Amino acid sequence: MFQKRFLSRVDVSKGPIGRTVGMMYRLKAPDYLNNPDATKNPPRKEFIYYTERWTGLDFRGLPINPVSHEFNGVYTKRYTRPIINERTGEIEEMELDVH
Repeated sequence: MFQKRFLSRVDVSKGPIGRTVGMMYRLKAPDYLNNPDATKNPPRKEFIYYTERWTGLDFRGLPINPVSHEFNGVYTKRYTRPIINERTGEIEEMELDVH
């Protein structure tokens, strides 16, 4: 309810919505839903919960009362591959691997 009220009052043309992370929790827990073999232990996944504090301005340019919002998600590992410089043979950067 508070998030909807905040989003209905904020005017992004007066300035961006400020987002500040207040707390972050990292939790490793068994994934019982995606366990193909019920006789074995389920794989463990990493879950992330965090709270944000939103700030913004209304249509007159005055600050709106800040609101907190809680998010949750699942950590997904990013696979990267090195980009090697052909002249020097050194790694220049790491690029996301889409495969």
